[in-house]
Amino acid sequence: MEILMLCLRRLSLGWLLKFLCFVFVLIFSGFLAADEDSLLVSQFEERIAELERLATRAPEKVATGIAEISPVVERVSPELQYQFALLKAQSLTLSGQANEAIALLQQKLQLDNDISLLKYHTQALVLLANIYTFNNRFLDALQVLHQLLPALSKVENTRVEVLGYRQAIELFGLMKMYDEALKYAHILYAKLENVQSPRLRCFASSIYAESMDNVYRKNQAEWPSLFKLYTDALYECQQADETMMMSVALRGQAALLIEQNELIVARVKLERALALSLEVSYEYDVASALILLAQVDMQEQQLIRGKARLLKALTMANELKDKELLAKIYLPLSVLSEKLAETTEALNYRKLYQENYFAVLGETQSLIIAFETSKLDFLEKERQLSFLNRERDLYLANKQIAERERTNMLLFVTLLVGGVFFLVILAAVSVKQKRTYKRLAQTDALTGIYNRGAGQNIGENSFVQVCARQADFSVIAFDLDLFKSINDNFGHATGDWALKKVVKVIKSIVRDGDIFARMGGEEFVILLPFTAENKAIEMAEKCRVALGSIDTHHSGHDFTLSASFGVTQNTGSDLSLDPMLQRADNAVYSGKAQGGNKVVVADKSMSKPFKPRPLSQRAHS
Repeated sequence: MEILMLCLRRLSLGWLLKFLCFVFVLIFSGFLAADEDSLLVSQFEERIAELERLATRAPEKVATGIAEISPVVERVSPELQYQFALLKAQSLTLSGQANEAIALLQQKLQLDNDISLLKYHTQALVLLANIYTFNNRFLDALQVLHQLLPALSKVENTRVEVLGYRQAIELFGLMKMYDEALKYAHILYAKLENVQSPRLRCFASSIYAESMDNVYRKNQAEWPSLFKLYTDALYECQQADETMMMSVALRGQAALLIEQNELIVARVKLERALALSLEVSYEYDVASALILLAQVDMQEQQLIRGKARLLKALTMANELKDKELLAKIYLPLSVLSEKLAETTEALNYRKLYQENYFAVLGETQSLIIAFETSKLDFLEKERQLSFLNRERDLYLANKQIAERERTNMLLFVTLLVGGVFFLVILAAVSVKQKRTYKRLAQTDALTGIYNRGAGQNIGENSFVQVCARQADFSVIAFDLDLFKSINDNFGHATGDWALKKVVKVIKSIVRDGDIFARMGGEEFVILLPFTAENKAIEMAEKCRVALGSIDTHHSGHDFTLSASFGVTQNTGSDLSLDPMLQRADNAVYSGKAQGGNKVVVADKSMSKPFKPRPLSQRAHS
């Protein structure tokens, strides 16, 4: 005791205070850690639900959240532990760690067989089948599917049923067994009215639209119904804020619009789908959107831009090692390269397309055989047992019959495939020629814009839509001033250069959705749906100034380009474009009478038919 007192006397008061503070901090931090831990446990369920909502929209945020709650996972209920395992497996899959996700799910399926966990057990089967499918392990996916389908009838949980049937539908779709997929899609869609979750309604609507599309795409009479299904799916996915599925619905709409040659609307939808896919960095969806955009570019003769998109998609497909996606890219690349006179590249791309196409075809056939084998395994075993009891003579006779039937069937299938292949080639050539003829019939050969017939036809259709919505429709007509003098003084080649240069400049000003057409000679028209007269006047003035700024010395001659513009807007008495074109044309000649290089707004007096001037006067105006 005396020694202890002596030591205390020798210790300074400052050191004693430091020691007491240190002990206090240790005790207080322990209490804080315990309180924080208890708080994490109490908020675990809420945090899991939040992360599940972000699973496909913000994968990185989900991975961070999983790491934060991992320390307390052993202290929560078995149900929450299973939910955590499912969420972690999904996060591992999205981050490219498929093998780790599979191991985690298999461990849960083997250890947790409690009937109270049936819902989560079924969810694990769904996720496991999904991972196997995504990683092209189709035989494993089929084995899981045979466990999953019976479990779906017992689980009595709408969410799990939706996800389970969705997985079955996607797997049958990959095997090109579209009728089988549609059977389960009908079952799933019938449950839609009982589904309250926006996310699940999104999944159900999207998968049903895709299944119907796979079966009925070739039937043009079904296109409006298919487009409506994709529209409904897009609405449901917008409500759920499911970015990936919104992209799928937009691509489905765009593909149908491309079939109907509605390229402008299709491009808008595809650009939106591409932006959505880039948000979640899902390369397969990005590549799919780029393929469809390239298809639009090809039909609009934007060959270089289309090829650039396909090469970008090719990089992603090579990283994914998806043969079906590669086949979808190599075929249009071959066509584009051929059009660009890149013969060697075209031939190489065609060979790569054939390699990947037949590889996919072989894999699909193997999947179908595996499915049928798995499906009929029990019956096959019974048949083999019965077969062993038959007499040898009957066995040999049946074997010979089976061989003959197999030979006949092989011959029939060979002829059928050959015939179908020939018809497909014939149809493809026919469609290509039809599209080429249609494009040539609609396009002005010199300038590349719509000719008079196509411009008026498309414009009339647009005018009807605008009138149905009681909206504004404006027309800008313009005629190059003193154009005949350019031809006379510098030659028709210079005149052609001037026309093409004018079109190039004006095209940079007109908007998407506007209709730009050459009406003949040096006369042009711009049709502006959903545009008021004041906006049309602004555009006309902008075009007038742009034409006056054209540098003509590149043509080999120095001259000035100008034009007289006439602007008008629809009135209640306009039942077609003709009165508007008449007023705009009269306004053009009113501008020419005032010296040209003017924008004139048509008034009511210009509604009367214009009496054409002699050609000699018009040529010099």
